[in-house]
Amino acid sequence: MNCEICQKLSDSLVSMKEYYSISEAARVLHVHCQRIRELTARREDPLPFRRFPGQQRGGFIHREDLRAWLERNTEQLSGRR
Repeated sequence: MNCEICQKLSDSLVSMKEYYSISEAARVLHVHCQRIRELTARREDPLPFRRFPGQQRGGFIHREDLRAWLERNTEQLSGRR
């Protein structure tokens, strides 16, 4: 495989971590960072990102919080027609 292609693939992968940044969560979910911000700002069951007091940037989410939110806010496709 072409080295450049391997690098692009490697850059797109996100390792399993305890906490994800907004950009990492976007890559995990295959959405744009803006979509993550929209889901975080919505009134009903927002995506539970956290940040340290006094900071405006640097949001993060625990992988279990992300998993639980996904369970509540997505539907399974298998078996549906």
